[in-house]
Amino acid sequence: MDLRRLEVFCKVVELKSFTKAGKSLTLSQPTVSEHIRSLESMLGERLVNRLGREALPTAAGRILYQYARKIIEMRDEAFLTFKKHRNRIASQVNLGASSIPGNFLLPELLNSFRSRNPSVRFALRIAAPQLIAAEILQGEIELGFVEGRWTEPALEWAELIVDELVLVFWPHHSWAGKASVTFEELTREPLILLGREGEQAEPLGQILTRYGFDPTRLDVCAEMNHHEAVRQSVKAELGVAFLPRLTVVEDLDRGTLLAAPLAGMRWDLPFYVIHHKKHELSPLCSSLRSHLHSFGPTAHRKP
Repeated sequence: MDLRRLEVFCKVVELKSFTKAGKSLTLSQPTVSEHIRSLESMLGERLVNRLGREALPTAAGRILYQYARKIIEMRDEAFLTFKKHRNRIASQVNLGASSIPGNFLLPELLNSFRSRNPSVRFALRIAAPQLIAAEILQGEIELGFVEGRWTEPALEWAELIVDELVLVFWPHHSWAGKASVTFEELTREPLILLGREGEQAEPLGQILTRYGFDPTRLDVCAEMNHHEAVRQSVKAELGVAFLPRLTVVEDLDRGTLLAAPLAGMRWDLPFYVIHHKKHELSPLCSSLRSHLHSFGPTAHRKP
């Protein structure tokens, strides 16, 4: 049953006139009459009686009108809902991030962007870097923010910032005031490791070996897979630890934690913006990516 015919029929019943229904729908009277005849032929029932200048529904017409009105209202509701959905999608940016950029970098960045685009809505998913990359490849999110880089030909990688791993300890530690800490001094302190699931792209042992240090000499007292657990454990004086500067910058500013480099070693942590090479970014997402170039986060931006 054609929705347009039902719409014409409802208008005839409501206005009680073929002529008025035609004017309302910008149709000729013969066209209106043809729509009604088609419905009557399909249903095998007379639907409208012409009584002088009025067109009134028959008993069968009144039954059809009740259902036709509901069908048209459902159609209008569906269109309205879809329009709202489309407008919401047009103003929403779907993002993904690993925990460090998601927790410590993006809040400031997104606020900076939203100050220029107040109607934007962010949908942010926090997950491991590989999961974020997988969701970009599947088209579930548009932009990702992750630590480290690996081989994935379908992804476009753009370096956002370069953070660094710093050796942190509590304020009244014996290292307070030192310009740097030697490896020998490090071996005499309990050390908390940030495990692989803490997004540390390369294990500490591999880094130390590359710099000529023997990681087996370390006194590892704990291994934790989240930077926040490590940070709180250092503040509780369980041990010292290497953490990304982004995760402790507020503590360093307030003096609730101190940091010193390990003499002879620097550990850079690059963070990247990634997206699918073959998927065109939405205009809003493209604008956000462009905004990143002018954004200055509290970390070590690579020149």
